[in-house]
Amino acid sequence: MLNLDELKQFVTFAEMGTLSKTADVLHVSQPTITRTMQSMEEDFGVSLFTRSKNRIEFNDTGRLAVEYSRKIIAAADDALKMVRSYDSSLRIFKVKSCAASALSLLLPSLVQKFSDRPISSEISLEELVADSVRHNICSVGIITKSMDEDGVFCREFMTEKLYICLPKEHELIKETTQSLSFEEINGTDVLMESERGIWTDLCYERLPRTTLRFPKKTGSFEKEAKDSPLPFFVTDRNTNSDSIFKGRITLPVTGEGSEITYYLISRDKDYIM
Repeated sequence: MLNLDELKQFVTFAEMGTLSKTADVLHVSQPTITRTMQSMEEDFGVSLFTRSKNRIEFNDTGRLAVEYSRKIIAAADDALKMVRSYDSSLRIFKVKSCAASALSLLLPSLVQKFSDRPISSEISLEELVADSVRHNICSVGIITKSMDEDGVFCREFMTEKLYICLPKEHELIKETTQSLSFEEINGTDVLMESERGIWTDLCYERLPRTTLRFPKKTGSFEKEAKDSPLPFFVTDRNTNSDSIFKGRITLPVTGEGSEITYYLISRDKDYIM
């Protein structure tokens, strides 16, 4: 039967090229590596090497064995991570979200509902959120697309609308202006609260001619927004203080993507219903 530790030595030999270098890297004796190579041939039941007086090299079968050994090692590592993550999920209620606003709205109700379990939360890429729920790594996920998969429950949770805040004398504001489209905003420098997030990604996509500027320090958005002549984006789920809106006009942004619907997903229906 294949031994995981020996497989790792086997792959390391393929990477190092010599028995002595392999022994040095693994901090074992050269005879130990030699015995491992012999054991590999016994386990696979075929010849894996071409041997000369002072050297052994992989033959074609050996090189194929190395490829499969790498896959076995990777699969074993994945299995450890998945099992440990699942065990952790049984004790800790884990929540992953693609957006901070939806997460902040959901957390208080989860804390109340699952007061007997510690709750951890994380902002992550949407595809990673979905995968974490699929594989029981987290209890609840928040994504922006309805999910229709066997074993995964999904329900609509909330919507979030994008707005832009501009100084009252800004050139984009006309007497009849009630809203602004992405096309109208495109090309205007805008202050953003965070360099990461679903709204930032959207603005990069929809405003290719706009320079997105970010706070110089983490957590300094409110101060910079109050003092900056630049427009900035907020949503109807805004949690900033009212002082940042002083002397400004807030207008809804129109166009594809300006309103996002979030969905809760879980493998346990009771967690999200």
